Amino acid sequence: MKKYLHISNILKLNQSNLNSMRRLSLLFVLLTSFVCYSFSQNDTVNIRISDNEIEKVKEPIDTTTIKAGNKIFIFIEYEESMVIDRINIKTGEKKRLLNLECNDSKLKKDTNKFRGHWSGIEVGINEFVNSGFSIKRPMGYSYLNLNTFRSWNVNINFAQYSLPIIKNRVGLVTGFGLEMNSYFYQGDNNIQINESIGVIEERELENEYNVRKSKFTTTYLTMPVILEAQLGKGNRKESFYISGGVIGGYNIASAIKVKHEVEGKKQKLIERRGDLNINPFRVGLTVRIGHKDKDNNSMGLYATYYLTPFFEKDMGPELHPFAIGLRIDM
Repeated sequence: MKKYLHISNILKLNQSNLNSMRRLSLLFVLLTSFVCYSFSQNDTVNIRISDNEIEKVKEPIDTTTIKAGNKIFIFIEYEESMVIDRINIKTGEKKRLLNLECNDSKLKKDTNKFRGHWSGIEVGINEFVNSGFSIKRPMGYSYLNLNTFRSWNVNINFAQYSLPIIKNRVGLVTGFGLEMNSYFYQGDNNIQINESIGVIEERELENEYNVRKSKFTTTYLTMPVILEAQLGKGNRKESFYISGGVIGGYNIASAIKVKHEVEGKKQKLIERRGDLNINPFRVGLTVRIGHKDKDNNSMGLYATYYLTPFFEKDMGPELHPFAIGLRIDM
């Protein structure tokens, strides 16, 4: 089955249609990971690749094409692998960018082969720390204090590839995911960009609205590279796992959201959408630990700390996001 994507539509995605991003996020993580290209806001694509252009070593399960500038990217998923090809429209040159040989759909049924733990659903809480690993905000930025237990981190990790290193005990895990964050402020305030100098500053909302709650939301496409060890006896029908590695993220949406009252009735106001001086790319460290039962079901804990500051340099305070929570593997 082929899909035909419009880049301009992808760039205009907002928080209300994040469910559709699950499939599209695979394309963007791969594209931003292997190709250095800036998408045009006005670039609309509706291009079809004929079956003759696709290498048919095996019958593909799914094929997706996307155009970026003068290049076409072909994403081909097979039963046990996935490949990415790039075609230069001007020269006709075709190049293979990636060939992942392991599909976890079969490994899940075979406990004698290494299968990592990335795909699944994760729910946790968000906070920021400064460069000294303290949650105390820099001087002058107390308005960024969060209501931590209402600031949620939700991750949907929908694709996974496991690469064994030591039999069925140790291996690398990669894949793709969608990370959604909400940051609730303690006070009746939010943030805005100072138009004259372009930096983040406080916006006091109580003078404008009868505020019910105020938050800031972000959404990222994610791609991990994780080393995992699995501990167990015999045929490993039950085992523990521990893993750690890096996660790369690409910001695809951000918004300021305020709920307030007008004459006693609740109203929802979207103040602004855009990057708001957020770093478009980020890299973080993650650790995970969990347990797998004899039916191959598993759950555990995760924690992620981002080395990349939340805001761009000199465009806001130096704050680093971190999240901790529970995960259910799929």
